[in-house]
Amino acid sequence: MIEVELPDGTIVEFPDGTSPDVIKSVMAKKFGKPQASDAMSKGMAELSGMTQNPAVAPKERTTGQAIYDNLIGDPNDGVDSYGERLGRGVNDVAKAGAAGVARGTAGLVGLPGTLDDLAQAGIMKAGKATGIIPEDWQGGQSPLSGQALTGAMSSATGGATDYRGKTTAGQYAGTIGEFLPGAAAFGGMSPGNLVKYGAVPAVTSEAAGQAAEGTGWENTARVVGALAGGVLPDLLTKGAARLISPNGGADPERLKLAKVLDDFGVPISAGQRVGNEALRRKEGLTGAGARLVGDQQEAFTSAALKTAGINAKRATPEVLDEAATRIGAVFDDVTRGLDVVPDSAAITKLAGAVNEYKSLAPTGNQAPLVSNVLKETTKFFRGGNPVPAATVNTWRSGLSKLTTSADAATREAARLALEAVDDMLEGAMKAAGQADDVARLATARSEWRNFLAIQKAAVREGDGLLSPARLRAAVINQGAAAYARGKRGDLGALSRAGGEVMDALPNSGTPAGLRAMMPGGSFPAVIGAGLGSLSGPGGAALGTLAGLALPGVSGAIRMSRPMQAYLANQMAPNYLSNMGRGAAIALIPFAGEAKNALAVRP
Repeated sequence: MIEVELPDGTIVEFPDGTSPDVIKSVMAKKFGKPQASDAMSKGMAELSGMTQNPAVAPKERTTGQAIYDNLIGDPNDGVDSYGERLGRGVNDVAKAGAAGVARGTAGLVGLPGTLDDLAQAGIMKAGKATGIIPEDWQGGQSPLSGQALTGAMSSATGGATDYRGKTTAGQYAGTIGEFLPGAAAFGGMSPGNLVKYGAVPAVTSEAAGQAAEGTGWENTARVVGALAGGVLPDLLTKGAARLISPNGGADPERLKLAKVLDDFGVPISAGQRVGNEALRRKEGLTGAGARLVGDQQEAFTSAALKTAGINAKRATPEVLDEAATRIGAVFDDVTRGLDVVPDSAAITKLAGAVNEYKSLAPTGNQAPLVSNVLKETTKFFRGGNPVPAATVNTWRSGLSKLTTSADAATREAARLALEAVDDMLEGAMKAAGQADDVARLATARSEWRNFLAIQKAAVREGDGLLSPARLRAAVINQGAAAYARGKRGDLGALSRAGGEVMDALPNSGTPAGLRAMMPGGSFPAVIGAGLGSLSGPGGAALGTLAGLALPGVSGAIRMSRPMQAYLANQMAPNYLSNMGRGAAIALIPFAGEAKNALAVRP
C-alpha cells in the first residue's frame, strides 16, 4: 500500500500502482489544499519522482505510458484520466491535420500567384540594391497567391485553418496535412504516392524543425528536412531495385531481340542481353566467356543454315554446294512435265520490273535477262502456248544470281521478275491440281533466297562461321525495304537480332588478360607481397598463386548459369529515381516563405 500523511497526522492509504496524478486529484477533492506538512511534502515529492532517494523511488511509468504522454500531452496537466487526455489528443490531431490540408490546398491553388509574387519580389530586391528602383517603392501582391488565399480562408473560417497542433502528434499531423495536396496533385491519389511524396517529406521536415527549434535555423532545417524526405523514398527504391536487378532498366527492344536469339538456340551472355559494355568485357575476359564466343558463333551459323533447310554447324563450301544441289533438285522436280501458261498478271508484273529498272539504271548498265524474260513471256502469252519447264528453270536460275548483284537497281528488278516467274509456276501447279508441289515450291523459294544470302555472307568467312554483321548486310542487300518492315522471314529476324545483340566479347581468358583488368595489372603481385610480409617467401609464392586463381574463380562465378540469370533479370527494371520530382513537390509548402525571405513588403 502507498501511505500519505496529512498535516494533522492522518495516514491515507492507496493501492500499490496508483499514479501520483490520481493521488493528488483525490487528495485535492477530498481535503482541499491545506498547507502540507513536511512529511506530506516529502511523500508527494517521492510519489512525483522528484526525490533522489532510491529507497523510496516511485514505480516508473511503462514505456507505453511514456510514449503516450509524450505524444498526447503533459501527464501533469490537471486532466483526470488518460482517457480524457487521449480524447483531447485525438481532437488536436484531427484539427491540426484538417487545418494543414486547408493551408496546403490554398498554397497549391495559389502556387502560380505565389511564384509570380516571388519573381516580382526578386526583381524589387535586386532593383533596390542597385538603385534602379526607389527604396519607398512597394511591390504588389497577387490576390490569388497562396498567402492571399490562406488569409481569405482564415477569415472565412474564423481562424480555424490557422490552428496548429498543441501536442507532438498534432504538430506532425498539421505538417503532413500541408504536404498532402501537392503530393496528390503531382503524383496521384494512390496511398503509396501520398505516403512517398506527402507523409515522408512532411515527417522529416517536422522532425528537423523540432530538432532545430530555438536555434535560429528552424526554417532552414524544415526545408532541408523536406528535401531529404522528398528524395529518400526514391533513393531507397533505387537501392532495392539495383539489389534485385543489377542491370535493370535494359532497353525493351534489345530484350526482344535477345529473346529471338533464345528462340533460335543461340546462347548469349548477360552483358550482351542487357547491353552493359562493362559487364560484357568482364565476361569476355574469362575462360567461360571465351568458350561462349565459339559456341555462340557456331549456334548462330547453325540457326542461319536451318532457314535454308541445311542441317550443319558451319557454312563450308561442301555444305553450301550440297544445299544448292538439293534445292535446285526440288525446282526441277516440281516443274517436270508442267505446262506453265503465262497470264496477264505475270506480264504486268514483269513489265513493271522492266520499267522500274529502266528508270533507275542507264540502259548500258542493265542486265538484258530481265527484259528478255518479259519479251519471251509476252510471246508465249500472245501465242497461247505454254512455257517449257526447262525454260522457266533457266530463267529462275539466272534471275536468282542477279538478286545478289552489286547494283541495287539490278537486284530489285531481278527480285520482282523472279517473283513473277514463281507466281506463274504456282498458278500452273494449282491448275494441274498439284497442291503438294505448291507447298514444296513455296518452301524451296524461301530456302533458296536464304541460301543466296548465306552464300554471300560466307564468301569472306574462311572458317565457315557466319558473322552477324555480314549476314545482315547480305539480307539487306536482297531487299532493304522488306528487311526494314520485318518481312524477311526467319533469316531477317535472326540476322537483325544477331547484329544488334551479339556484340563481340573480348576473347582473352589468359592470365595476362585477366591481370589487365586489375589496377596496374599486378593483382597477383599485390596478394603475394601481402602474404609475403606475413609469412616470408613461401607465403609470397602462395599469395601469387592465389592472386592468379582469384580472378578465374570470380569469372567462373560470373559466368555460372545462376549468376548470369541474376545479372540479366529485369524483375525491378524501373530503378531510375524521380528524385527531382520528389524534391520539387517537397518545396511547394515553402513557396510562400521564399517570398517572405526576400523581405519585400506589399
